[in-house]
Amino acid sequence: MEAKRKKLTDMLLDDKILKEAYDERYDEYTQKINHIRQEQKILTSNVDAKKDIGKRMKDLRSRISEVKVLDKFDRSVFESVVKKVLIGEINEDGISDPYKITFVLKGLADYSVSDAKKRYKNLRKQVG
Repeated sequence: MEAKRKKLTDMLLDDKILKEAYDERYDEYTQKINHIRQEQKILTSNVDAKKDIGKRMKDLRSRISEVKVLDKFDRSVFESVVKKVLIGEINEDGISDPYKITFVLKGLADYSVSDAKKRYKNLRKQVG
């Protein structure tokens, strides 16, 4: 667009186009350029936000794999990684296990915490 605008200016200087036509096209090109720049800012902002979320997701994955307790809960990262959470299950024996938590992750394998009650009690003992 900027090249077209420059060519338009050259045409005016070479008397190949009238001033009125020049003004009309110049304004049109300027509006298109401004619109493109605004879209570029929005897209750049979106890319930066995705990079930030990606970085936070990577950090969360590494913390999950290390099985450490998170100091802070980051809801936006959690919601961008976890598709749904399933509480409890019925074993093959038909016995219900209400202490199993399964995190269904977006685009990844499921992550299950079996016997969550026991793990919770152990964590409380360590902290307390």
